[in-house]
Amino acid sequence: MAAPSDVDGRERRPAGLTARFPVRRLACPHCGAAFDAPRRAISIRCPACTGQLQLQDAVLSSTVQGTVRTLGHVRIARRGSVTGQIECGCLQVDGAMNAAALVHGPSTFTPKSRATGSLRTRSIIVAPGAVLDLDLIVGDTVGARAATSAVDEVRRRLHERSAAAAGA
Repeated sequence: MAAPSDVDGRERRPAGLTARFPVRRLACPHCGAAFDAPRRAISIRCPACTGQLQLQDAVLSSTVQGTVRTLGHVRIARRGSVTGQIECGCLQVDGAMNAAALVHGPSTFTPKSRATGSLRTRSIIVAPGAVLDLDLIVGDTVGARAATSAVDEVRRRLHERSAAAAGA
């Protein structure tokens, strides 16, 4: 239903309501439902499946080991490095990444970036000079968390076999 308008055609807001907050469009990584979330929100629940979603942006400017999980933007700074797992909305790599990454939006690799591991992303931009040694899957990422775990398991088994063969 359209908002009522004044005689001059301007939109009239009901008393007590201020201008709309800026929003960003998100897709739930669990169920794929699309919804709007306030840009300033740091966490939100999916209205369809009620899954808890973290939305903070992160700039990683030192060595990080472990898991980084957010639907916000993750930037690995030029002197930063990540070893472990990354799940994020957007990824920009200026430094080093040795991780299994699931990116629900675009991934960008700058000229000085170095990346190894696996990457599943919606789209990718690679600048000349970037060094990538990745198992890469580009396309839809909804429901990809289980697939990424399976890829990591296969990689672990292959690594164990090659280590055993080298030791024999």
